[in-house]
Amino acid sequence: MPYAVDDQMGLANRFLVTANPGSWELGSWAEVKGIDVTWDIPEYRAGDSWNLRWQFPALTKYSPVTLSRAATKKDTQKVKEWLNTNAMNFEVGEVTIKLLDAQGEEVADWTLKGAVAAKWSIAGFDANSARVAIETLTINHIGFLDDERTF
Repeated sequence: MPYAVDDQMGLANRFLVTANPGSWELGSWAEVKGIDVTWDIPEYRAGDSWNLRWQFPALTKYSPVTLSRAATKKDTQKVKEWLNTNAMNFEVGEVTIKLLDAQGEEVADWTLKGAVAAKWSIAGFDANSARVAIETLTINHIGFLDDERTF
């Protein structure tokens, strides 16, 4: 079922985030950074083969994923409860990020394997500013799940 489009979403893409274990719905996020994977590609050169080189993928590396949004009472409270639960019962789990288009239809999703909260923050408060408080959550993980395989 598509996510309901409301005035707060506007016409931009949004990201819905859930965390397991515990089926935590962490709400809608405006920005996601760090969904990527890189491989170190070592080269092997035999001394008798002139410039012939063999390349093969080696170490796989995943960046921490950072989520950002305007802080809201409902969604920020959910994140705080999830963080409090994990602080007491440190559990490695999965975090799923769903990309939604402007109409609330799912475009793509990523499930982070071995996910743990690495950092949470809210930007400093300034009553003289016309800006909203930005909530940021950083998640470390060991890979993406895709049809029961990790890549």
